[in-house]
Parts: sequence; structure tokens; C-alpha cells
Amino acid sequence: MINEAENWPRIAKNRQKSATLRAEMAVMGGRATQKRQYTALERKEMVLNLHLAKECRMSDGGMPIVEPCNVSPIPLCWVGFNSCNTADKPQGKGVHFYVDDYQFERLWKSPALYLQRLRRFRCVISPDFSLYVDMPKPMKMWNVYRNRLMAAWWQGVGLEVIPNVSWADPESYEYCFDGLPSRSVIAIGSMGANRHGLTRYLWLQGYRKAIDALNPTLVVRYGEKVPGEDERRSIYIDNMVTRRLHYGR
Repeated sequence: MINEAENWPRIAKNRQKSATLRAEMAVMGGRATQKRQYTALERKEMVLNLHLAKECRMSDGGMPIVEPCNVSPIPLCWVGFNSCNTADKPQGKGVHFYVDDYQFERLWKSPALYLQRLRRFRCVISPDFSLYVDMPKPMKMWNVYRNRLMAAWWQGVGLEVIPNVSWADPESYEYCFDGLPSRSVIAIGSMGANRHGLTRYLWLQGYRKAIDALNPTLVVRYGEKVPGEDERRSIYIDNMVTRRLHYGR
């Protein structure tokens, strides 16, 4: 398979430096100017992003470890990943992933390709790969893993990353907070949480568990407020593009 990345170098002794170099060379100019044939092992690693995992510390449970985030001030303007190409003045804005999964699945398939694009922004919230109550447990664990891996790798190559925290039901508590930092700024979305009584109950139970487990310094909240959450520790954001569509500005 011919990779689209440009001159992806060999793994260096200094893993953080090599991760940055490989990523930046992969996206330089958006397309490869010099291509090479990858080995079968390299292709397998790149399909599963195992090459990124090599750059990360792992928890006892096997989740990539995300470092605390203390970004300040929190940006007032946020755009979804699917709109970041057209965002003006990105230096003071943040990128979130509270959009349908298909809008950012391409990020998982080619993480280095979007690195320079994300570097333009003040900070990013780590990807919100969906956790549905009726998903098989291995799928939920896989999406938690993908969230952690992207966050940890981004931090390793210099992005300011706010860890996204999500859960499904009480059964997911055993792994959905694994690898997340305590005493950090975190982000939590509540899309659909107020749809009916059961979803509100499950969201609120998970929210309280997350607060107890992580003791965050600040919660960046996306979505409508949920009765019973602690508004005093939160700052509420919305999607700049959606707001413009609703209000015409």
C-alpha cells in the first residue's frame, strides 16, 4: 500500500520528537511528494494506529494516559471538527467533536493528515466517539480507547487538549474514566440527555460518578443543561456554526 504521508521517518529513540516529526512530515503540503512502499507490519500498525500507541504511556487497564489540562482562558467561540476548515481567526477558538461520528471518523483513519489543521486553534476537545447503552461492551471499550489515544497523542505532539469524558451506563464506569487525569479541565457533552427520563437519569448518574472520580478544576459543558448537575463548576459553550444558522449571525 502506498501511504499518502510524506517521508514518514523511522522510529527515533526520542519518541516524542519522532512522533512530532512523523506527524508534521505526513501532512506537509497535504499530499506526498515522495512515496515509499510500507512493509506488511507497518501497514497493520497504521490501520490500527498502533504506531501512535507506542508514543503513549498506558494505564494498568491498557488505556492511554491523558495528562491534566489547565488551559486558560477557555475560548468563547467553538467550532465542530466538520467546520474547522472554514473557521476564520482560529487562533482564539476551540474545536469540539460533539457532532455525528461519521463527521470525524476520517480523523481516526488518517490522524496525521489533520494535525496541522488543528494546530491553528487555541485548543481542542478530544474526540467524542459515541458510547450507546445498547452497544456491545467491546465496542464501547474500543471507542473509549480511541478517545484516549487521540488525546494522549495530540498532547505528545504539542496540542492543547481538553479531555472529553463520556459514559453509557453504570457497567461502563469500570473503564470509561480509565486514563483520564484528575484535577484537570475536562469536557462533557449532554446531547440528547433530556430526551426522556431514563436518558436523563443515566446521564446524571454518570456525570456525578465522573465528578467524584476525577474532581475536575473546571467542566466545559456542551449541550443543554441537565437538572441536577453542578452548574457552579461549569462553563457552557455552544457551536458557533449552529448558532449562526439559528440566529442568522
